[in-house]
Amino acid sequence: MSLYSSNSVLAGQHSAAGSMDEEVKRNVLEVIQLACDTHGNSREAVARSIKQQLDRQLAPNWQVIVGKTFVCNVSYEKSTLGYFEVGPHKVVVFKAAGF
Repeated sequence: MSLYSSNSVLAGQHSAAGSMDEEVKRNVLEVIQLACDTHGNSREAVARSIKQQLDRQLAPNWQVIVGKTFVCNVSYEKSTLGYFEVGPHKVVVFKAAGF
């Protein structure tokens, strides 16, 4: 599902799903795009950058998974789960439940 119209700064080949509010989704996608642009194909560096930015901007305890193909099952706080596809990266972000 495409989230952004052609006049959006982030228009392009991005997709997202999850339980986040639209504003939070846009913010997270901006963070992901910047991390991908900065760190290229280094999934570890992309994940670290995303986590650090989200912890700063949206309060601590965000978890980030970046990969090409994977399966995961997570417990998360309400309205904090997001799955994004940006370029070659598949990204899951969520605020862990119980923190």
